Amino acid sequence: FQSHQLFHVFVVAAACVHYYGICILSQNQASYFGDCRTDILSSSTTNSFTSVLK
Repeated sequence: FQSHQLFHVFVVAAACVHYYGICILSQNQASYFGDCRTDILSSSTTNSFTSVLK
């Protein structure tokens, strides 16, 4: 087992840890940061813009 092979094992392990973290973050995004879709739809600038279009 050479050091270059060991480096590849660490790269794959880091990619797996990174993927796991991104999955956890995306599952909990609404509770941590809020849902931006409801913020945009309920904002006053959007409502005034849609009232101009009507």
